[in-house]
Amino acid sequence: MRSPHITRLELSYLDIFEQNPDGLIIMLRTMMNLTHLEIGNTVGCWSPATCRALTYEDGVPPLVPLLHHLIITELEYDASRDLVEPLDTLINSRYWTDAQLASRAFPPAVARWTQIRIENSVIHFTGEKMERRTYRNPLLQLCDVFLKARRAKDVCEK
Repeated sequence: MRSPHITRLELSYLDIFEQNPDGLIIMLRTMMNLTHLEIGNTVGCWSPATCRALTYEDGVPPLVPLLHHLIITELEYDASRDLVEPLDTLINSRYWTDAQLASRAFPPAVARWTQIRIENSVIHFTGEKMERRTYRNPLLQLCDVFLKARRAKDVCEK
């Protein structure tokens, strides 16, 4: 089964993934043209395995290669702690500065992030410029860490 025409998917207030934690990954495999993914208050849907499945690696066929807009809200508190490292890896695997893109022999097989929102944190990516819009959740300080590391790396590259 394929769903090639779906470009946006929003899942909210579902518990269907509680019994099958890989259900989202299985579903996303059918949506090659997905550009926007919003997941909110959905038990068992977002996990470290989901992050790993969405993480881009050169030479590995990507899951949802056109995905550039990701919103995750209402994560379970205990689960959120286990997501920091896999989420950091996911975010970094799908973002490049304009200079990094220009220096590559071949373009990446996935789209670059344009927006990521995690709980109450919002990061906007627009070319070379990154802005921290809001930050209220101390649980996922990943957003601040990511921005600081990316800015430091960009300064060193110039």
